[in-house]
Amino acid sequence: MIMDGVRIGRFGEPSDWLVASSPDANILKERLGVDVVPVALEELRLEMKALDSADISGNIERFIERADVIVEPSPEDLQNVGAVFLGLKALIQRYQLDALTIRCFDLVVDDQTTGCYALSQLLDEGVIAACEGDLVSTVGMLLAKTITGETPWMANPSMIDADTNKLILAHCTVPRKIVETYSIRSHFESGLGVGIQGIINNGPVTVFRLGGKSLEKSWIAEGEIISAGLSENLCRTQVEIKLHSRSIKELLEHPLGNHLVLIRGHHEQELLSGAQNISEGMV
Repeated sequence: MIMDGVRIGRFGEPSDWLVASSPDANILKERLGVDVVPVALEELRLEMKALDSADISGNIERFIERADVIVEPSPEDLQNVGAVFLGLKALIQRYQLDALTIRCFDLVVDDQTTGCYALSQLLDEGVIAACEGDLVSTVGMLLAKTITGETPWMANPSMIDADTNKLILAHCTVPRKIVETYSIRSHFESGLGVGIQGIINNGPVTVFRLGGKSLEKSWIAEGEIISAGLSENLCRTQVEIKLHSRSIKELLEHPLGNHLVLIRGHHEQELLSGAQNISEGMV
């Protein structure tokens, strides 16, 4: 099984508003060979406090240098998100994790910072990292990366137009490997910390979602990015997608959860095969 022995760190519980995103850890182990490793957010906070400020500055220097512009975040904001990244990286090594998902809004509420930069940087370094404690999306991102080699992006379907078969995806955690340029912004919902406003070039993509109590369901569609958005009313990175192979009405009539996973290129058949293997407990 291609996921046998994979260790997913779960930092805190799934966000309270998530739908169908908390599969039983025993099911993941039995069907996929995946171990879910709970890690308390307090461990992350302790790691962050122990960091040297010079190490944090060195880490975020490249992030800052390559940005088009820094809009809202202060130097302190940047230091704080750099600490989140280095703290997570230390715990990845300690617990020998292959992937993680984090209840990131607790960082916003309790620590006045965000995990967006950390998750983006981890994805750029090849570690699957999902926000909001969404285990289903974490497994979906792992599947996409393993099968296609593409770096995945987890995002919210923020607009769906059934008449034109278009949707807009948006989130603040985009991996910078898949963007052409980016600006350093605040986190959209809170106005705190750092969110990434990236521009993803037009071109072919595949979007999908796993679902069901045993991840026996899937929705996979090929399409094209037709524009990148800069709306101030959505999460920072935005793409408008025209679907070709499936009807967007299926998402409205039979939604599988809050988030979708996007990868560049057309990979519907490979992902269908992988999703079928998951449903049969063969991944």
